[in-house]
Amino acid sequence: MPELCCPVRWQLDVQSPIELRFLRFPRPCATYGSQLINHIAKQFEAKSGGKIKIHIEEDHRKNIYDLEKMKAYLGPSDHAESFNMVEVDTAVLGEMVESKLLKPVHVNTTQVLPQAASAVTYKKKTYGFPTMVCSKFQMKATNLKEGESSRLIADFRGPWTQATYYLNAYINKYGPGTLYRGVDSHPLEETVLKEIKTWFGTCAKLSNGKNICTEKLKSDQIIQAMIHSPHSTFVGYPEIIGEVLMKVKDTPFQISSIEIDTKQKYTLLYTDAVVTNPHMDEEKHKASMDFIEYYTSTTFRLDLAFCKHSKQHCIRYNLPANLDFYSNSRLQGTLFLQFYNVVKSSGISAPNHKLCGNVQKIANELSKYVEIKTAN
Repeated sequence: MPELCCPVRWQLDVQSPIELRFLRFPRPCATYGSQLINHIAKQFEAKSGGKIKIHIEEDHRKNIYDLEKMKAYLGPSDHAESFNMVEVDTAVLGEMVESKLLKPVHVNTTQVLPQAASAVTYKKKTYGFPTMVCSKFQMKATNLKEGESSRLIADFRGPWTQATYYLNAYINKYGPGTLYRGVDSHPLEETVLKEIKTWFGTCAKLSNGKNICTEKLKSDQIIQAMIHSPHSTFVGYPEIIGEVLMKVKDTPFQISSIEIDTKQKYTLLYTDAVVTNPHMDEEKHKASMDFIEYYTSTTFRLDLAFCKHSKQHCIRYNLPANLDFYSNSRLQGTLFLQFYNVVKSSGISAPNHKLCGNVQKIANELSKYVEIKTAN
């Protein structure tokens, strides 16, 4: 009688990859959609040798400004909305710390822009890993003919933009040490309001005679207006400026801080940073640190700047927080160094507490003074 036997079942010693969840903040000057997300995941997972799998989502609803949402995002892993890492606007960092959502982390702040280092520091402790800085910059054509005037084309959409203009004008008038006083100034300072109103009075007029800056145009409409008026002075995010430069290649431009008045010039800088979930176990914490090292690296930031994730040949003017990015030889012939010089010479870190609760108040008051309409 033949021997009855069962097939041997080999127990393969294959370890499942560590799974991470990352919520990315798609700031207007750094939004590239699914193409970029897929690139980040593919590159990092390959770099980890397949040991780490990362799931990336983008916070298009801007929930990072909602503390209740952030409590879920940075809560225990058994919560359905929990993430291992969240990229935040550091304007809300102080409120997050006061709500006990974050624990201090170690960051080598000597390797990042001083303004970014300041943005992730609250009450002398560091709570996040800076990724990039963002602001409104001025771009002026330098090939104007004698007697030719430059018209202003600026983006005035949204409460954060309006608050930025006000605070920028405020510290231009009273100095950067008064920034928090400006945040709390209600009613708004009338002399500052007058300067903003005068500045917007120089905006280009649309074909129907309306002010281009206060019509709440969409991004593509603003870009088209800039392209059709290459001798204008543009004010906007670096990303929008980059879109214009791809279309108006033969016009030389000078990047500077916003010239709302004729006094001292400062540039109010917002910093994005990755914060980590304090409830992670050691294994996921270490894997998260590996991802943060990749995501903040100059190598990745160069790939992002020169559109390695896309088949399109372009330059994206996002401004990384890491200092060594700006000494890379690939930046020669671009406007990155002009942006960097403005940041270095006039950049002031935006408040990392109190601001979020006052943005809408500032915007509401400013909107009454500088009439804003919605374009058809």
